[in-house]
Amino acid sequence: MKLRDISVNNNIFRYDAEYFRKEPLALLKKIRSYKYFYIDEEFDVSKLAGFEYTKYFTPLNMSSDDGYVALTSKNIQNERLYLDSFITIDKKVSNANLLRSKLFKYDVVLSYTGEYRRALTLLNNGYQLGPNICRLRPRRDVELAFYVSTFFNSAIGQQILDREKTLSAQPTVAMSRIRRIPVPERSKKFMKHLKLLIEKANSTMEDASSNYNKSELLFLKELGLIDYKQNNYAYNIKSLSSSFGSTGRLDAEYYQKKYENLIKALKGVVHDELGNIVEIKKSIEPGSDFYSDDEGALPFMRVADFNRLGLINPSKRLSTNFVVENEELIYELMPKAGTILFSKDGSVGTAYLLREDFNGITSSAILHLTVKDSEKVLPEYLALALNSKVIKMQAERDAGGSIILHWRVNEIKNVVVPIIDYEKQKEIARLVEESFNLKQQSEQLLEVAKRAVEIAIEEDEEKALEYINTNNIYTDAN
Repeated sequence: MKLRDISVNNNIFRYDAEYFRKEPLALLKKIRSYKYFYIDEEFDVSKLAGFEYTKYFTPLNMSSDDGYVALTSKNIQNERLYLDSFITIDKKVSNANLLRSKLFKYDVVLSYTGEYRRALTLLNNGYQLGPNICRLRPRRDVELAFYVSTFFNSAIGQQILDREKTLSAQPTVAMSRIRRIPVPERSKKFMKHLKLLIEKANSTMEDASSNYNKSELLFLKELGLIDYKQNNYAYNIKSLSSSFGSTGRLDAEYYQKKYENLIKALKGVVHDELGNIVEIKKSIEPGSDFYSDDEGALPFMRVADFNRLGLINPSKRLSTNFVVENEELIYELMPKAGTILFSKDGSVGTAYLLREDFNGITSSAILHLTVKDSEKVLPEYLALALNSKVIKMQAERDAGGSIILHWRVNEIKNVVVPIIDYEKQKEIARLVEESFNLKQQSEQLLEVAKRAVEIAIEEDEEKALEYINTNNIYTDAN
């Protein structure tokens, strides 16, 4: 490429080879061959200002009992809103000082730094902009929101966003660049089909969550803990021999009465220690020196890449050199179907049962658990039990007291796991699998929507609509 070609429309003065890769440039040329619009022509684009975060997101405002969920990039995963963990901002503070950054139904939220390139269209009111995401509010048709969020999530949109990231330790796409991303115009009919797809995907996911919640309630009901309340006593008296002498812990938080009462309740039913139920395998931590941007490199799953409902495509990959040099070890560490992934660092105590082999390896923060006797404990049941509050409280007790939570393997082996009647385990497993199947259906709908956007750009809109109809989705959008 010649210097004069690089200089044209290069108002951010990028001259690095990465910015001028052939594939994204070809995509941009294709987009501009259609009638197109820039994001800021159809959307009002905004983000949380730095002073707003430092001034109003204080411990006091964020610990309010009456707060809005402040969305961050961690809450946008697989084109869905995940609220397993979140931060809040006091409603009074938000309404008085942060009106500009309130979120409403049909706003598009897009992560622009850190775990960037994640987008979705909100289907409910009542959220607040948090750090690391920006808001795109459609100036006219709400269907445009669904189209643009799907465009960003498509392979084409992902490449364009990736091209615009800054070359720094933490990838960031500047607001000025987001505002000037070109998007091909589409017909009302096409965008209406996308809206129906995404709304159906979300309602199907709600059904999946409902089934999962039913399985949790059945689990707690069997334990007699469905109305279990944590009594926070002001103190708990322990002798040195019954505290440090038996546990090696001196921190007062570990001996809170609520933990003691929980263990007493669990030991009142059939139970066993986790170390007796599963084989535990550790993984490795290659280090960032072995990370690779090559799409064909080996996926490397970290704690942020999975939750109790499923996996997210890992954002990190391991270099070919590392894979070749450690071929036998890597093959041994690839988790197989039936393995329960279990986090011990960061977001400790998150479990997910693999339904198929994972073609990659996990970080050392993720343990691989394999049930020893599935005639006694079903893997589906165990995964649900590990995600329940009765295990979360044990994780909270053991791993508390540090900024970055770390749950030691020896402590994990001693976790008390209730073992309910086997027929009830099967009932729970059935509900969990129904939930998983509904989740898969929801994901398929989102994949169809993304592929339709890609076909519309690569070929034409009619073929994209034909693709939607061929996949037996919705034909009632006229």
